[in-house]
Amino acid sequence: MDTPPTIHTVITIPETVLTAPWPAGVVGRYLARAGATVDIRSNLGNHVYASCTGCDWTDHNVDYYTRQKAQEHAERCLGIPLPATS
Repeated sequence: MDTPPTIHTVITIPETVLTAPWPAGVVGRYLARAGATVDIRSNLGNHVYASCTGCDWTDHNVDYYTRQKAQEHAERCLGIPLPATS
C-alpha cells in the first residue's frame, strides 16, 4: 500500500506577535500555530479564563486545567490574529 505524501506548511509569524506587550490582565500566553495567541487572564486571582485571538474559543471554567486546555487549543488552532478594533 502506498503511503500518502506528507504535506508540511511553513507559517511565518510576524515579529510583532512575539515582541508586542501583553494586554492588560493577561497573565499567560500561548502562541497558536498561525500566529494568534491564546491568552490567560486573571481577575484579582479569583477568576481565571482563557480566550483565543484567532477564533471564538474561550474557556471560562475556573479550574486547574485552564492552562492545559489553553495550550491544547493553541496547538490545534489555525486562526490568524483577528484585526484590532478601535
